[in-house]
Amino acid sequence: MAVALDLRRLSERDVCGGFLCGTPALDDFIRRYAKQQEKRRQSATTLAFMGGDIAGFASILPGAIEPGRLTTLIKGLPRQAVPVLTLARMATDQRFKGCRVGSTLLAKVVIAGAEELARSFGCVGIRVDAKPDSIAFYARYGFVTLDSEVSSITTPMFLTMEKVRAAMESDS
Repeated sequence: MAVALDLRRLSERDVCGGFLCGTPALDDFIRRYAKQQEKRRQSATTLAFMGGDIAGFASILPGAIEPGRLTTLIKGLPRQAVPVLTLARMATDQRFKGCRVGSTLLAKVVIAGAEELARSFGCVGIRVDAKPDSIAFYARYGFVTLDSEVSSITTPMFLTMEKVRAAMESDS
């Protein structure tokens, strides 16, 4: 079931202690470290609220990637690292699974953020290190596995700006 979400940047006044997605590292991040990183401008975290409760969050930051990792996806890249938007962390509280929280955050925060980064400074796509249980989710939106750096912990995945723009146009 899809429900309207209120999206806004994390602030000092937000109480995140009740958030529980079931992945200890993500629960710990939103409870203990997200505000610190936001304050230090190390990442930007957006919260998704449903009925006054935090239903999910996405934390993004600019990054770069070696062009050799993208040769099968993007042609004509320079030799030096190219700019990307990095989806550092994204999670949905267990109480809101099935409410399309992750899909909404991906579209309205991550994809929109990549487009803004591309307009302002340049960006060739979105990079995420997907946890094993999230690979299918990202693949549904066009992310592809980057290279052989797959581990039992994360799989690097990438979505080109061409696919980002197509996704934004389909939402219009």
